[in-house]
Amino acid sequence: MLSKRTITTAIAAGVGVIALVAGSAAPAHAGPNTPNRDRYAALGDSIPAGVGSSTQASYPALIAGKVNKVTMAATSGATTSSALAQVGRIAPKAQQVTITVGANDVGWTGVAVACATGGQAACATALGAAATAVSGVPMGVATLVTAVRAQAPGATVYVTGYPALFQPTFGSATLSFTCAALPGFDAAQLEAFDQAIAGLNQAIASGAAATGATYVDVTEEFTDHGLCSGPGSYINPPTLTSTGYAQSSLHPNAAGQAAYAKALAEAGVHTHQD
Repeated sequence: MLSKRTITTAIAAGVGVIALVAGSAAPAHAGPNTPNRDRYAALGDSIPAGVGSSTQASYPALIAGKVNKVTMAATSGATTSSALAQVGRIAPKAQQVTITVGANDVGWTGVAVACATGGQAACATALGAAATAVSGVPMGVATLVTAVRAQAPGATVYVTGYPALFQPTFGSATLSFTCAALPGFDAAQLEAFDQAIAGLNQAIASGAAATGATYVDVTEEFTDHGLCSGPGSYINPPTLTSTGYAQSSLHPNAAGQAAYAKALAEAGVHTHQD
């Protein structure tokens, strides 16, 4: 996995990646102009939009102090390409812009289903397809950051990575991975699923580095807080409903959102501005 806050231009060859978001939802809109609103904007997918916790508990709201003190442009299901439509909502005088995007570019749904519930062959095929798709992520991130800079020339841009979702435990006695939270799932495939995130994060970091944006790695904040880590998990479990998996499934909970906010603050994002 990437070291904390490391910016790298390497893309792991042949490594599959996953996305954390699927489907679409209406963007979370900020309220009336208040001191922070025009100075900080949050772009990206369902993670900054607060899916899995709430808009009020999302990391942009935690950074700003209140949800109506951030221009919340993020939408569930966004890709690096579709997020370009969010850029126009940034105030030209913005001082900070945070972005979490790239996971949907490689198609989460198929990979998640294949690796979490399918056989080894299906998982390997899905990871291979995602590994091909990841090659376009650096350019997608770079294009998005370039558009942000054109909209808000004075803004510092921060681009985050994604956490390892499952973090199954490797038992030396049994020589196998285990995941008590998901006993019916193939824990070894969940581990492959997690390792694939490293490739996605490297691709995102590459695109950020190419444009001078700050890449923020959240790996350390989520270590030992994966879905398989027990009661201290920062990830919502997959919840099956009558129409499929709930949108909150495999998204950061409130503690996970706080972990994102912590990583961004440590990277230099100013919080609770007047």
